[in-house]
Amino acid sequence: MWDYLIKNGFVVDGTGAPWYKADVAIAGDRIEDINAGLPVSGADTVIEAKGLVVSPGFIDMHSHSELPFIAYPTADSMVHQGVTTQFTCQCGTSGSGPLKGEALKAVQGRAKDWGVDVDWVTLSEYMERFERQGCSINGAFQVGHGTVRLCVMGWENRAPAKSEMEEMKGLVAQTMEEGAFGISTGLMYTPGNYADTEEIVELCKVVGEYGGIHTSHRRRRGWVNEPRGGRDFIATTIDSGRWSIREVIKIGEDAGIPTTWTHAKACGKVNWGEALAEWLGDIDFARRRGVDVGIDVYPWIYRGAGFFGFPNWAEEGGRERLVERLKDPEIGGRIRSICKYYMETLIAEESWDDSIILYAGEGNDDLIGKSYAAAAEMRGVEPIDLVIQSFIDGEPIRSIGHAMSEDDLRTILKHPLTMVSTDGSALPLDYPRMVHPRNFGTFPKILRKYVRQERLMPLEEAIKKMTSMGAAKLGIMDRGILRPGFKADVTVFDPLNVRERATYFDPKQLPEGIEYVLVNGVVTIERGVHTGALAGKPLKHRSAKE
Repeated sequence: MWDYLIKNGFVVDGTGAPWYKADVAIAGDRIEDINAGLPVSGADTVIEAKGLVVSPGFIDMHSHSELPFIAYPTADSMVHQGVTTQFTCQCGTSGSGPLKGEALKAVQGRAKDWGVDVDWVTLSEYMERFERQGCSINGAFQVGHGTVRLCVMGWENRAPAKSEMEEMKGLVAQTMEEGAFGISTGLMYTPGNYADTEEIVELCKVVGEYGGIHTSHRRRRGWVNEPRGGRDFIATTIDSGRWSIREVIKIGEDAGIPTTWTHAKACGKVNWGEALAEWLGDIDFARRRGVDVGIDVYPWIYRGAGFFGFPNWAEEGGRERLVERLKDPEIGGRIRSICKYYMETLIAEESWDDSIILYAGEGNDDLIGKSYAAAAEMRGVEPIDLVIQSFIDGEPIRSIGHAMSEDDLRTILKHPLTMVSTDGSALPLDYPRMVHPRNFGTFPKILRKYVRQERLMPLEEAIKKMTSMGAAKLGIMDRGILRPGFKADVTVFDPLNVRERATYFDPKQLPEGIEYVLVNGVVTIERGVHTGALAGKPLKHRSAKE
């Protein structure tokens, strides 16, 4: 006897093969059979899917949901999109562990915003919390390089001593043995950007011993070091995009592990068009040399920051030291000049006008939805001073910025190596702050805009990018494809009506057309409504030690 029989659907199985009409039978957490004309008498519950597409559950290949999984276990913003698994701990940060010292303090600080009590310090302990509490979707985790660096070296801007390197390797190995799928780096952010390439390669070699992978938020504009001494390598400002892509490739090649240019984008008009073509050419050439390089992307031209950020040396020592430097007339003036240069010259990745403020601190609700330029005019200051003062006040403005071009987005999305990601978090509909619409509308947007309306790619190709390609990258060989014996993560949607409703100015809107979502064989979305089921699991890499 089957628990569910999904009848009369157009099966798009995730492999890229053409759709076919069939029924899908599910028992427990597995697919039992896929065939035409399966008897309804053999099922407890029949789901009529006439006119609907039956596909594998979508796999989000870049997310930041470790803490949201605990804060909001129903994962509404993701499961309503058809997402059944999120690959999280990206950009060098792993809130799920390992945690000690400055890393624990940093995660505890972030957890307050989510209303979460951090009662774990290892990935194993986090997974126990995940299973004990329950979650509506599956989570796959990494070890964050920046988190490991904080555990061992704090916010120091230097190369690790031999003993520190060995300690970092030990933490990476421990987390891989607990079930991590790989290591992520955030080489644009402190403290990850204090590391040189060789440090990353050495840690990735440890990951390689367990069959894991590397995902990279690429380094941009090299190291911006203080002229007072120390390492002073400066990548050329305009060309550093290409060198950072080559660094991603070098890490994978030298460490001998798969690597991914994650949430791929060409930020700033100076990098649109020809520059992106060169970067993709470097990746294609690396593949021909036998380097396993992948790509993931989200389908939005606004990135998750409308302000480029402070020079690396200004953040050395953590947030408190940054604020001290900003308050210092001489040092703060130097920081201000650098930030203005990055935001107001030819090399700017976005402008003060091309931004949308999502959060501006207590008493500043009138700035939400405004650009930095408009908000600064309202306060009678320059945009850079508005930003700096928000950091000094302890409530940094959060924003999104128009940094990418639509043509480049199409180019990346269509590339044969590209998988789909949100760069978002699992959130509730009543989340109290404005967010990027990618949190609520990424997968339906691709199905509406780039498949149905623009015909950038066939439906089967889009589903492959959303499912089996991610599963293969992670080595999850029983998900991402509809096959008998595979896990029953299934998304059923209306191909003619699926669409995102989330916009930049009204982002917390659930999509339409996602009719059913099953997670590990449990109906979690039924006729577009969340059932409250918490059937998700913390997934473990196959090399994990039990």
